[in-house]
Amino acid sequence: MKTTLLYSLIIFALASCSVCGGDDDDPIVTNIKETCPTATFMNHDQLDTLQNGDFHLIGFRYDNVDQNLKLDIGINGCSFERDFNLLISNAESKSMPPQRVAKLVFEEQFCDAAFSGTICFDVSQLNKPTVLKLETRSGTQSVRIE
Repeated sequence: MKTTLLYSLIIFALASCSVCGGDDDDPIVTNIKETCPTATFMNHDQLDTLQNGDFHLIGFRYDNVDQNLKLDIGINGCSFERDFNLLISNAESKSMPPQRVAKLVFEEQFCDAAFSGTICFDVSQLNKPTVLKLETRSGTQSVRIE
């Protein structure tokens, strides 16, 4: 009886899985939209008042053709799906390449599951080359766009 109950619970848990891999067991890659939303540029003082999302930057890639910045991130929460916004300061340093402060803003979720995925943003409005100083869980990370 205990064995039957245990098997029933396992089958029920597997059948109710809502974040399972596809038929070919490829890892799930989550994009926030079909096309990459445009990064938002704002006054540096406004940017300072906004709370940065709590995330870990795993890696990044810049696509010269589409002018999209892809961020591989790790976050905690109930799911990976949420609205991500890349906010970039209008002010840039006079160094070469210029640097700008950037924040990734998203709503926090009050679950402790860990997720990783890739999100992208259209950064075609940026002058290249430039370095984004992106605030992350482990400190400020430099994201070079060329």
